[in-house]
Amino acid sequence: MLQVRLRGLALDQSNSPVVILEVEKTNKGFGIWIGPFEAEALALAVSG
Repeated sequence: MLQVRLRGLALDQSNSPVVILEVEKTNKGFGIWIGPFEAEALALAVSG
């Protein structure tokens, strides 16, 4: 199992929300497309 951390939230070209994750102790990252409600919940959690 990989340890990842939240790198950020973004919108793709079609305005779909994407969670950007980074694999711990590497320079590798990847995105996971999520729904707008999940993106809003994550944004609220990250902003405090």
